[in-house]
Amino acid sequence: MAKADVLKQIKQAEAAAEKTLSSAEEKAARILHDARREAAEIVQTASDGSLSETKATIDEARAAAGQAAGVVEAEGAEVVAAIRSEAEQRRSDAARLVLDSLVPTA
Repeated sequence: MAKADVLKQIKQAEAAAEKTLSSAEEKAARILHDARREAAEIVQTASDGSLSETKATIDEARAAAGQAAGVVEAEGAEVVAAIRSEAEQRRSDAARLVLDSLVPTA
């Protein structure tokens, strides 16, 4: 084999190696890009899921608090009604005591 043929084969091998290297670099860049995009999608999906779960938890807590507030309100209304009823019953007795203390009886 002549020196020129050997040099030609070396140049062809170098060109093939450069082409392979370039192709590998492009493939690595594509893989890295796809991995970053997929990671961003995973993070976004997880974030959306977390937000949805948090919102659902808050909504459930609000509903439970509303129910508890309704129960407390009803109990409070019963107590207020009992106090009013007792006050109305005692009002005439109180008025009679005040009048008796102001007007001397003989």
